[in-house]
Amino acid sequence: MPFLRLALGVSIAALLLTGCSAGNPGPSCQQTSENSLQVYFDSQGSPIVLAGLNTTSAAMVVDTGAITTVVSDEIASQAGLANELFGGPVTLSTAAGRVPAYQTTVKQFTLGNAAATDMQIVALSKPTSPLVFGTRTSVDGTLGNDVWPNYDLDLDFPKQTMTLYDKTSCATLPLSWTGHVSAVPVTIDDYGYILVPVSVDGHAFTAMLDTGTSVSIIPPSLIAQAGLSDASSTVRPFRLAAPGGVVRTQLRRFHEMIIGGEKTENPIFAVPVTDPVAEKIQELLEKMPHASDPFFLYKSDQDMILGEDFIRTHRLFISYATHTLYIQN
Repeated sequence: MPFLRLALGVSIAALLLTGCSAGNPGPSCQQTSENSLQVYFDSQGSPIVLAGLNTTSAAMVVDTGAITTVVSDEIASQAGLANELFGGPVTLSTAAGRVPAYQTTVKQFTLGNAAATDMQIVALSKPTSPLVFGTRTSVDGTLGNDVWPNYDLDLDFPKQTMTLYDKTSCATLPLSWTGHVSAVPVTIDDYGYILVPVSVDGHAFTAMLDTGTSVSIIPPSLIAQAGLSDASSTVRPFRLAAPGGVVRTQLRRFHEMIIGGEKTENPIFAVPVTDPVAEKIQELLEKMPHASDPFFLYKSDQDMILGEDFIRTHRLFISYATHTLYIQN
């Protein structure tokens, strides 16, 4: 989700799989029976799971494109989270504008049968639009990359499930999937972003796998640079939530996208329309922010964003242990 990008001095609390020993790396990953989670989708396709903050249940967006976990002011109050202000307040740059927040500690955090104690997260300081979490649906927060890299993840969004595995026991694909499976080497950077090699109409790009973005995005400068403008056709206008507000885009159809051995015919990407706001999101897609805004971060190692329109139609296994993405139609 290109909405919450924080550079924060917070320690990442590893979530421990209760009853699951690490063991030696082998072909079969280990999980607990309760770590297959039901995934719910809102009208925009945002994936939502239930997590526990102390004794409070929270509906949280699964977001591989967010650095850290963020919760609403209401759920923070219900869970009894203190405004600890580790070194001062935090400002989030989001699609709902700049939002005040603070860092706090969850004494007991649970996700299925996984649990962490004294996990540091970010809580909003006041009520705000659901766009803060990349959705127009009322949710309690976003689960980011202070959670996901502690596991290997089976995202079976077509069947509305996700499964968390102990990544220390994973050396290869842990499940006996029937049919063709593509194994794609990926880069996982220091912020937990998953960077995937992608070919669009014969041009090689790097895409960030972002479960929190409803549509895949290509910035207009990349289209012109790769000479793709004549190869695509406009489908319809589309409004996209992005840092600084909702921007106008065009959904444009291309001939094919190839990731590993998986080919998608006639893929559609959102291309921001050239206007002052769209130029801002294009800049964010391509450049690191200036140093005067230390709490807003958009990593620029990717050319484009691979969103839920792709993820919802494929089963994915993200191996953080081996930096491999397995894909199956």
